[in-house]
Amino acid sequence: MSKGLALRGRPARAKALLPLRVLLVSGAVVLSAFSVAAPAASATPGPAAAPPAAATDLFRRFAGTWDATMQVVGPPGQPPAVLNGIEINTTGGGGLWVTGDFRSQIEGRPFQGHALLTWDTASGKFRRLWADSTSPVFWISEGTWDPKTSTLTMWIETKNSGGNPVRWREETVFQDEGRIFTMYVPGPTTVEAAAMTITYHRRPTTAKVPPAGGPAPAPAGPEMAALKGILGVFSTRVEDKTGKTEDIKATETNTWCCDGQFIVSELSGTAGKRPYAAQAVFAWDPEQRRYQRAVVDTAGAPLERAEGLFDPATTTLTFHLDLPDGRGGTTHANEAVTWKENGERTSTVTEEATGGGKILKTTRSKKER
Repeated sequence: MSKGLALRGRPARAKALLPLRVLLVSGAVVLSAFSVAAPAASATPGPAAAPPAAATDLFRRFAGTWDATMQVVGPPGQPPAVLNGIEINTTGGGGLWVTGDFRSQIEGRPFQGHALLTWDTASGKFRRLWADSTSPVFWISEGTWDPKTSTLTMWIETKNSGGNPVRWREETVFQDEGRIFTMYVPGPTTVEAAAMTITYHRRPTTAKVPPAGGPAPAPAGPEMAALKGILGVFSTRVEDKTGKTEDIKATETNTWCCDGQFIVSELSGTAGKRPYAAQAVFAWDPEQRRYQRAVVDTAGAPLERAEGLFDPATTTLTFHLDLPDGRGGTTHANEAVTWKENGERTSTVTEEATGGGKILKTTRSKKER
């Protein structure tokens, strides 16, 4: 999967981790769980539409274990930085998405990346999330797949080091049992430059995959440490108060990822009598001073970013949600997630309204381990 962009925060560590981040300086390229099911089920009644055959084929191509060799362009006159890693990709949601776990080493330190690629029915495009150890923010890109050339093209809209908006292009080309990923960044005018190339070779299905090594990561900072009460395995039940969707029963697993920069959440269970699954990533954005969450599920939740604030006095994390109302409009709602020391957690999605709005959904979770 692709690498993120534009290193933010943690300047003390930036020097050691720059090989996986590309900045634009003066126009030149230089190195420098919540209740996942609650907002998702509220957003779209019924199961998500099946992706087209081409999307299913793409997810199948990504799945498996890959050896990766990464080359990152260095400053003028310097050779490219070369890193080796392993990537493990798994399809999920009954074929609605594929997740990726990327592992490597940077100057003796473990490096981890987490990817989530899915098909967005509303836009008719692919959406992908990337999070890694070098930045506290995750990135969401959007793009298209050309089965004739076996090429996935994704775009990320971000800002350069001067604060100006730029678009970055990422291209993945599949070749037999391999693939090549290239990240292009804008030059001084409109000319692109290849800043990073990763060459992947698929491992045979019979090859052993080394387990993730090292101790469990600690939270990256006090903001993420404030959320450690939601880590672990939970039994979760989601009740729809509107009568539009079936109740969800699932096992929820929340773990640290990427040097404690993120929490990755996975749900697996049933919605009524149908299988249900969800994937989510949670983070703290130091620039926006907000928590961030992105969710995709089999009930049709798109992979979009939501922002939240935490109240330590009540141990409550509140996200603002913009939900489709089924009539072409938007319902503005808030999701308040509260947890206790005994592992119990509740979530309430309430429609925004003067004097208190209608409760749309409630979620109750109990920690199993």
